[in-house]
Order: sequence, then C-alpha cells, then structure tokens
Amino acid sequence: MSTPQELTAAPVLVYQQIPKQVSRKDFNRYIAPSLKRPIKGPPPKLSLYKIFNYILYVLHTGLQWNQLKPTRDDIVIVLPKDPDVSAKNMRIAIQERRNISIGIVITDTFGRPWRDGLAEFALGVSGFEGLLDLRGGEDLQGRELHHTVISVADELSCAAGLLMEKSAAIPAVIIRGYKYIPAEGSGKVLIRPAEADLFR
Repeated sequence: MSTPQELTAAPVLVYQQIPKQVSRKDFNRYIAPSLKRPIKGPPPKLSLYKIFNYILYVLHTGLQWNQLKPTRDDIVIVLPKDPDVSAKNMRIAIQERRNISIGIVITDTFGRPWRDGLAEFALGVSGFEGLLDLRGGEDLQGRELHHTVISVADELSCAAGLLMEKSAAIPAVIIRGYKYIPAEGSGKVLIRPAEADLFR
C-alpha cells in the first residue's frame, strides 16, 4: 500500500493496486464517506468496515473466507499454488495409468454479486477448452451471435458440485457425456480482462 496522499479539497487515499485489507482508520476517513446506506431490506449484521474487507479478501483469494478458519490442529485450507499446473499433473497421471484421454477441472465455491446462493466455479482447467465461443454462429431464428461465450468449465463445475455435496467428503466426481474440445486448457482464460472488469 502506498502512503495516503491528501488534497486540500478532500482527503484521497491512493493505492498502487487493490489492497488485501484496509485499516479501520483509513476506512472511516477515506471510504465510508463515499458509501451509501441501503434504504431497503434489513440492516446488515456486520459493519460496513468488515463487509468491505471481506470483499477485498474474496477478490484476492477467490475463496470463501469462512472456509479458511484454523482447524483444531491449526491447519488451514489453501488453494493450489497454480491450479492449472495441479490440474495438468492430475490429468497426466490419470492418463498414464488408465490410458484414456480426459479433462480435469479443479473447483471451489463462490458467492456471486447480485445473486443469492453459492455456486461452484473452475479454478484450474486442463485437457479441454474452458470457454466455448459461439460468436459468429446463429441462434434459432438465424440471427448472428455477437456476445455468446459459454463458460463450459464453470458449468461443469456446478454439475460436479451437485454430486460432491458440501459436507460429504467427496473429493472428485466423473462427468460423462459432454463432448469437450481437447486442448491444453487453462482456468486463466475465465478471468475477465481488467479493462472489462467492474471490480478492478
């Protein structure tokens, strides 16, 4: 975090990048005055300060923060250092042992802006294209598709999540029947470019 810079007209807090956390002092001085209080619905159970830092946490980690509480042995659950590399290593190991061609998706659970409920999403992808680009094709009425890109990896993740269940300790499932496009694959292609991202 860079040193806060103040202008004579109004206080301004400048960061070189989105911080992982802001102090209560900085929040109250630089951020809270710009936030609008909701006029509908029940009051939040958490302070705006905590909510703001939780949002920063999720943006940086891609994880539900309540899943990272220490266990009785003071062990925490963390993401693979590189989910794509982990997915590739798993795919190669299975293919060598079973002599089959497969795709691998490493998933996690995530909350979505403006939508209630949690859904699975893809972190790492290997062996197939994570996006299905239908642009240039036609819909049922023969009109050209201009923006339709399907997040195949995320949709497969959701299907797997229904079978794995939340607390059933099922580490993996096998999905059959989807005609995927073989490719090296990467979960990074699912990340929206910064210039089109409202949160960056």
